[in-house]
Amino acid sequence: LLAIVCLSGIFFLHNEKNKTNKLLELSLFKNNQFLKLLSAFFLLQYSSLSMSYLIPNVLQILFNQSPSLAGILIAPAAVIDALLSVVAGIIYDKTTPRLPIISGCTIVGLTFFCAMLITPNIVGLIVIYMSFMVGLSLSYSNIMTFSLSQLPVNLRNDGNAIYMTIQSYSGAVGIALASSIISFMQEQRATVIIGTKQGLEINFWLLFLVAMAALLLCLITLKNKAH
Repeated sequence: LLAIVCLSGIFFLHNEKNKTNKLLELSLFKNNQFLKLLSAFFLLQYSSLSMSYLIPNVLQILFNQSPSLAGILIAPAAVIDALLSVVAGIIYDKTTPRLPIISGCTIVGLTFFCAMLITPNIVGLIVIYMSFMVGLSLSYSNIMTFSLSQLPVNLRNDGNAIYMTIQSYSGAVGIALASSIISFMQEQRATVIIGTKQGLEINFWLLFLVAMAALLLCLITLKNKAH
């Protein structure tokens, strides 16, 4: 499968390089600002899907919550995401891109830092998820908006296509890696409960590093950006 992927990728790159009517403008990947913001977007989407897997599953495994009750417990985070996404857009329009993006990434980083320090409990996990959604809502969509706004008009459709592809791929990676860590730790420890708890801790460490990387990318890219 890896060989097929590599060969297909090489064929696609060669084919696109020599076409006049290109399917996708791959020169965008040579744009440092676009690439850095795309990477930050990837990392935040990775975190989002990791959390959407971890929190409800941990609530069920560690605290014996039913699937329906676990869904109800994480509902406030979904409401926060829906409401703050609108507010984040207004902040973006009325101030500067730096404010919602940097503050959002900072909140995400602080959330995972706090998550590493607390002993997992129902209330703590719900608060962590809600706090994460606050940061994600402020930064996530605005990163894409700002990134595409900096491209020439004729390249924005290509940029949007790349973002949509990355969104799907990063989400798949997030769920796959988070679930693999949990499964591995469950197999290595004496009980599923202990393994799940330690798998959650490892995931929080990894998500903290991911959040710091996303914040750094945004700080570098948005330095002195007022508009």
